[in-house]
Amino acid sequence: MRATLKITDQLYHEAKAKAELEEITLAMFVEEELRVRLVKHLHSSTEHSFRIYATEQKDPRSWELISKIAENEQKERDNVKLELGR
Repeated sequence: MRATLKITDQLYHEAKAKAELEEITLAMFVEEELRVRLVKHLHSSTEHSFRIYATEQKDPRSWELISKIAENEQKERDNVKLELGR
């Protein structure tokens, strides 16, 4: 499918440069980013669950670190789903 998008010159140049770094076309870059965004939106609109472990000790990690770990795990799952879609 072909589509026309209106974006700023700066965004176009940034996306084009990123695509060139990844050695893919701009169309492929835009498609991949849309997929990631849609998957992320799908997961954010559903209730998120965290693994719960019984322990006697308080977790020394900060809430920010735990959130970052969860975010990285989600990105890995999104990347796997993107690879399966190819």
